[in-house]
This record gives sequence, C-alpha cells and structure tokens, in this order.
Amino acid sequence: MNQLLLLVLLLVGFCFCGGKYCPSVLRQNKELLMGVAVGMASYSLLGMEGFTASEKCCKENRDASCDQGPASFTEVVEFCAAHFPPTR
Repeated sequence: MNQLLLLVLLLVGFCFCGGKYCPSVLRQNKELLMGVAVGMASYSLLGMEGFTASEKCCKENRDASCDQGPASFTEVVEFCAAHFPPTR
C-alpha cells in the first residue's frame, strides 16, 4: 500500500508542478486526485477505516453480546437508535 501511496503522491505532485508537461486530463482533475491521495494517506498512515455501529459498541463497551452484526437495514436503524441517541 505504501508504494501505491507514493505513486499517487508523485502523480499529484506532477499534476500541480508539471506545467506544460502534465496532460490536460490530469490537470483538469487534479482536485480529484488530491482527494484520492488524502483518503489513501489517512487510511494507511492514520489507520482510519470504516466500521459498523455494532463494532463501535463492542470496542467502547467491551461487550461480547454484540459480536454478531445486525442482519437487516431495520435492525441497523434500531441498533443505532438504541446505542447512539441523537444529540441536540
């Protein structure tokens, strides 16, 4: 993953500093490439990744009862409403 991240960072650097040598497709989409690079860097360097509400509950409460995630969308909504009440 680190080699791919370095390649993407080099590509983004080339888009911003390449001048006339940078192809127009890359020049027009350099903000998109920057977003991909930031996302990859945050995932690989900071360890940020998505997880479900049930996994968050298990990590916070050390509860073994929520090892199995919800099976349907309705159960996910009910689980989130029960464990994460809305704040105002």
